Amino acid sequence: MHRTAPLSLLLCLAGAAVPAAAQDAVAQRGSDRDASAQARVRGAFGGDAAAAVARFDYRLVVTDAAGRVRRDARYALLPRTRALHVHDASADTRVWSGEDGSWRWSGGQWDVLGPALAQPYRDHVAYHFLPMLQDPGTGYEAAPGNGDRVRVSPRGVAPFEVRLDPASGRVVENRFDGGTVVRELDYRDVAGVPWPMAFEVLGDGGVAQRGQFSDVVASTAADAALPPMPGAPSMPVGDAERVLPTTPDGAARLVGAGWLSGARNDYNLSVDARGERLVFARSGPDFDGAVILAARRDGAGWTAPEPVPFTDPRYSDSDPWLTPDGRTLYFVSNRPLRGDAPRADLDVWRVAVDEGGFGVPEHLPALSSPGVELGPELHRGWLYFNSTRGGGPAPLAIYRARVGAGGIGAPEPLGAPFNDGRQQGDFTLSPDGRTAVFWSQRDGIADGDLFAVRRDGDGWSRAVRLPSPLNAAGLDFTPSFSADGRTLRFASRRKPAWLAEAGHLFNGQANVFVAAVSTIDAALDAALGADAPR
Repeated sequence: MHRTAPLSLLLCLAGAAVPAAAQDAVAQRGSDRDASAQARVRGAFGGDAAAAVARFDYRLVVTDAAGRVRRDARYALLPRTRALHVHDASADTRVWSGEDGSWRWSGGQWDVLGPALAQPYRDHVAYHFLPMLQDPGTGYEAAPGNGDRVRVSPRGVAPFEVRLDPASGRVVENRFDGGTVVRELDYRDVAGVPWPMAFEVLGDGGVAQRGQFSDVVASTAADAALPPMPGAPSMPVGDAERVLPTTPDGAARLVGAGWLSGARNDYNLSVDARGERLVFARSGPDFDGAVILAARRDGAGWTAPEPVPFTDPRYSDSDPWLTPDGRTLYFVSNRPLRGDAPRADLDVWRVAVDEGGFGVPEHLPALSSPGVELGPELHRGWLYFNSTRGGGPAPLAIYRARVGAGGIGAPEPLGAPFNDGRQQGDFTLSPDGRTAVFWSQRDGIADGDLFAVRRDGDGWSRAVRLPSPLNAAGLDFTPSFSADGRTLRFASRRKPAWLAEAGHLFNGQANVFVAAVSTIDAALDAALGADAPR
C-alpha cells in the first residue's frame, strides 16, 4: 500500500480500533491537503482575480481531427449565478441557460429545454473553471501519489483530475474518468486571469478535436448581465405568421409570441377538434380585468384574436374551454344575473357556438356557490371545475357534476388522488380517458405544479409531479389535451431569475406553451413502472 494511504485505513486493515485523537489528526491532515489543492487550482487561474470576474465572454471554435469546423459560437457566462448565453450564428440558435432552466430561441420559436437538451449547457458551466472556483460546493483533493495532480469535484457533474505544471503552476491537462484527456495550450493573461487560448482533446491514436478561443473578455462590473432575450415581435404579425407551433421532443414550446402569448397573463388556450376556432383568456397581473379572446382559421394561419362579442368591460370573463365539436364554450364570469353590478364571485357559464359566432351566455345555477368557480371542462358526460365552496376537501378543490338531457346534477368533489393537496384545479382528461392532468399545491411546492394520474381499473394511480420542461419555478396551470391526444397545452408564469427586463415576454406573467404528451407518459412510466396500466 502506498505510504500516503490514510492512517485510519491502515489501522482498520490491521484490525485495530482508530483512537479519536488519531481520527482528528487524519482529518486535519486531509483538510490541510485539500486546502492546499484548492489554493493551487485557484492560483492556476489568478486567485482573487478569478473570484472577481462577474462576466466572461469568448468565442469558441471547435474542429475535428481533419480540421472541419464542428462548432463556432459566442459565449457569455455569469459565473456567480451560473448563467450562460450561447449564440450559434450558423444554426440561428441562441440559448440562455441558468439554474432555473434553459431557454432556446431558434428559427423564430421559443423553447424551454428539458433535462436532456439542457444538459450540454449545464455541463459547460459546471466544468468551466470560473464557476467552479467561485462555487463553495466544489471539492478539491490532492491526487494520491502524484504531487502535480489535483482531483476536482464540481457541483452537478463527475469529478476529474487536473495536472499542474510545476514550473508555471498552470493547468496543462484535464483527465476525465471516461478516459478523455484535454490538453490546455497557449495561455494568455485576461484581466489577471490566466486563460488557455487553445486546447486539444485526445482520442485513440492522437488528437480527436481542437478548440480555439478568441475575443476573450473578463468583466468585474457589478451589474453584469447576459445579452437580452428577444421580446415579442415589434412589427404587426400577419395571418400567415399566426400559427400554432409543432410540439418539440424534450422541450416546451411557447405558443404565439406577440399575438397569443405576450407581456400580460395569457392562459386557457382551447382549440376545437377541427382546428377552426381557438379561444384563450388574457388578464392583468393579478388576473384582474380578464377577457376571452377568439380567432378563426385563415388559410395556414389564424386571424388576429379579438374579444368575444358578449364581452362587457365592466365584468371579467375567464377560463374558456371549447368542446371538441366546437359547438359550446364554457367559461367563468362575475357578470350579474340581474342589475349592473358585478358579482363578488365567479360562476360557470356556457354559450352556444356556430358558424355565425357566439350566442347568448347561459348561467349554470346548479354549479353556483358562495365561493369562486373556475376551470370548467366537459369530459364523457361530466363537467369538471374548481371551487372554493365551503365543506370541500380543500380550500380550492376539484368537483364534477353529471351533464345530461335532464340538466346538470349536483356537484361532488373528486376523491384521491386529486384533492390531496392544499389546493388544486384545472382537471383535464386525455381523449382516450386514460390520463388526467391537473395542477396542485402539495408536497411543499410553493407554486402550483402540474400533476398527472393514470387510469387503473375503476380508479386512478397516485399523482405524479411532472418533470421539466412541463414544470418550472412559477405557477404552471390550465392544462388541456389536443384532440389527437399527442400535445398538452398549458400556461406557465415561469421567468428566468437572471432576466431583469420587467416588460419582457417572460416577465412572470402567464404564457402559453405546448409539450409532447410522450413526456407525461414517460414520467408516469418512470414513477409507476412501465408495466402499469396505460
